[in-house]
Amino acid sequence: MTEHLAAYGTLKQSSGQQQDLGVAHMLRFVGPCTLPGRLINLGAYPALVKGEGRVEAELFQVLNPAVWPILDAYEGDEYTRIKIQLLAPPIYAWTYFHADPAAEDLS
Repeated sequence: MTEHLAAYGTLKQSSGQQQDLGVAHMLRFVGPCTLPGRLINLGAYPALVKGEGRVEAELFQVLNPAVWPILDAYEGDEYTRIKIQLLAPPIYAWTYFHADPAAEDLS
């Protein structure tokens, strides 16, 4: 089964973080996608939280499952990787939600 990653912040292609982490070769850019939820501003980077809204992101096919431990370590305890159904395209993909439920109240 093909796994996908939906990236909305520092893991997007334009940030260069995939190259810095050495995982760019483990992911193949598919195109734009839309996630359910909303972004909150944590200063240097955004965080996805549950709620009404749409978040524009980038969709990647996972070419090597060894990418997950690297990305999970990068995101740390502050984020939780969850598999969700995207709004567009209507497929399932993994993405990182902010792990602190209280963060949903931040703006």
